[in-house]
Amino acid sequence: MNIWQSMDSAPKDGTPILCALYYPDGKFWGFLVLAWNKHNKSWDDGFGTERDAESEKPTHWMNLPEPPR
Repeated sequence: MNIWQSMDSAPKDGTPILCALYYPDGKFWGFLVLAWNKHNKSWDDGFGTERDAESEKPTHWMNLPEPPR
């Protein structure tokens, strides 16, 4: 079962995970697939996108679901 968990427990071995980010300015949630990048010690989307550490900080995570067959 996939349940949202605190980022404190997120895997930091490069495994892609589904992350929830809250944007207080717009008062909405966003969702991204991210993986921990051990070289720059930050969450990475694999596209080299620069993330604003304050406004785009993941708050929760869960494992990715199985892809469609």
